[in-house]
Amino acid sequence: MKKILGLTLLLSALILTGCSSNNPKSNNENTKAEIKQETENQIEKITIPKSYFDFVGTKPEDFVGNTKSLKNINNSIENESIILEVDSKTKEDYLKEIDESIQTFKEIAQIEDIEANEKNDDIVISIPKDSTAVSKLHATTGIPALYGQKQIFEGKTEWSVKVKVIDSKTNETLAEGTAPNRIEMW
Repeated sequence: MKKILGLTLLLSALILTGCSSNNPKSNNENTKAEIKQETENQIEKITIPKSYFDFVGTKPEDFVGNTKSLKNINNSIENESIILEVDSKTKEDYLKEIDESIQTFKEIAQIEDIEANEKNDDIVISIPKDSTAVSKLHATTGIPALYGQKQIFEGKTEWSVKVKVIDSKTNETLAEGTAPNRIEMW
């Protein structure tokens, strides 16, 4: 009797072991893929406040008109702010586009260096003192606006960017201020 009971327990253990996945790593990868898919499908609301539009000199209505054709972005205007509804993948893609835009502005404006802290709310821009008016405008408005967008897309509704523009040769401070307040050009 003991032999039969022992054999039954052994067979039960083997059956249970055999019924589980032969590859636990595969189950783990499937779970990770499912979680990633669920995360990408989550819709997030992002508020672009009126202060942002005031700083860049445009109206929320103009922004909405320009985004109507974009996929995976729904938007509406509430209290002079724009509410965007985006999935996580679109948000991630948009943040990458902001980084690419910062690099493009840097090249166009002949900006030699941009240092930003981790929160994107404190930046130092190195530019030649004798830069063109367009380069100065990029340094005092364009670049701070892009860092403001990064903050907004990372969930901060009350954005601000402390900006210091220095001469790339002498480190002399050329302009300083905090966006969304206007930063005067030198």
